[in-house]
Amino acid sequence: MPTQGPIDLYLPLDSSGSVPDLGRRRIKDPAIIDKLRIFPDWDGQWSGLGTGSVVCLNITSSLVPEIAALRSQSVRVIVHVGEPPKHFDQLLELIDHPGVDVIMTGAINHVLAHARVHRIETFFGEMRQLYSHFPDDLKPTADRPKAYCFDALLGTASRPPRSLIRSHLECSHPGRNIVRTYPRKYPYLFRDVTQEHYLWPPGVTWPGQEDRPFFAAAMVQYHGFPAMVCMIVPWNVYDQTAYSIVAETYTDNGWNFYTEKTAKPILARRLFVAFAGQYHLRNLRALGFQTFDGIIDESYDLEPDPDRRWRMALDQVDRLCQADQQEILSRVRSIADHNFHCLQATDWIEHTNDLLIDLALQ
Repeated sequence: MPTQGPIDLYLPLDSSGSVPDLGRRRIKDPAIIDKLRIFPDWDGQWSGLGTGSVVCLNITSSLVPEIAALRSQSVRVIVHVGEPPKHFDQLLELIDHPGVDVIMTGAINHVLAHARVHRIETFFGEMRQLYSHFPDDLKPTADRPKAYCFDALLGTASRPPRSLIRSHLECSHPGRNIVRTYPRKYPYLFRDVTQEHYLWPPGVTWPGQEDRPFFAAAMVQYHGFPAMVCMIVPWNVYDQTAYSIVAETYTDNGWNFYTEKTAKPILARRLFVAFAGQYHLRNLRALGFQTFDGIIDESYDLEPDPDRRWRMALDQVDRLCQADQQEILSRVRSIADHNFHCLQATDWIEHTNDLLIDLALQ
């Protein structure tokens, strides 16, 4: 690669949330502006791309011919995976080429032969940033016994295995857990979402436009601060429940996608049982977090068959519903404190910013 002159990094039209901040980097590296030029809102035209340029692409099914064309011009490629698309496993196999770097929100449970994989955690960073404005909110829920065992804030009930979780809790432990799902009617509108479906935390106000769609990324006001509704920790629920069920967005075994669903009980210092893809807990521990094996049996995380994994996880839910809360909560405290500090100690947004810049400069 040429060593003279700055490297050109091209970003696609829809990458506004992933544009590296050279101003932040300049504090550590005053010469960064002479090393790297960033071209946001790149229109995808190949002409003018010099040898040694770097192009960042968002993952789509049309990437394969684009990567081949770019690599033929000795252009390096960064593939950004924000939220994995359908058939992500198959797409990953098709982009496994030399000279390709994959930046993944979460963990990939495949070994790639050629492309390099780099992990980021966007949701952890966004929640950490939101609550930097409200540090007094981040107090642990009291470790005294609660009126309810679990909260299961399941959102869209049609995603597996959420209907299974709901029916199990309602049949096996009636009245002992707080269970919520969105209205059956779709699309969800703000006027259709009541306390029966979504327990609004104190401090949340929504726009008041009843015909607006309600979804996880919908913007509301939290103590006057704009925030996505999914990012707001449900303290009013956590004050009533001892433990949380995490029903992650995706449950594929090939990769683990960590959202606010995992981040919220970590910020609130709680034990949780995860309904997610295989190795969800293992790959969380790889970031320095601790999980709750020894208090419960977390071997469900290693089970490849999803139906069996759900049943094994529900066995632990049953066990906790029958256990002495005071004894369990006292054992959870040190692990929960560790996880809270682990999430807070890492600047996840800065890590992503530096990673994009470092990959471009290589």
